[in-house]
Amino acid sequence: MKEANSHNLYDVEEVFDEKEKMMNRLFKEKLNELYTEFGDSKVMVLSTACNNKVSSRMMSIVFIDGKFYFQTDKKFRKYKQVLSNFNVALCIDNIQVEVDYSQVSGHKNE
Repeated sequence: MKEANSHNLYDVEEVFDEKEKMMNRLFKEKLNELYTEFGDSKVMVLSTACNNKVSSRMMSIVFIDGKFYFQTDKKFRKYKQVLSNFNVALCIDNIQVEVDYSQVSGHKNE
């Protein structure tokens, strides 16, 4: 009986490995579609939060070398919100990208 269980466990692991490979492949395909459709720039919704208050606004976003960029002034609320809560989201159509801004390399706080 143990042999059957170990064989079944192996089959289950193999199925999960195949599903994970398929999901990774689908994710990469969809990500490439987003990049292709996005082009160099788009207007997207940027959502930020501070003190349990969420703010969303339309922003001009550029895409350079696989990274999204936006520009703002230090005096604006979104800048202060990003500094106090690094979790931001970008949305276009029905696609949402959530980012922990603290993990983004090369961000400028000046």
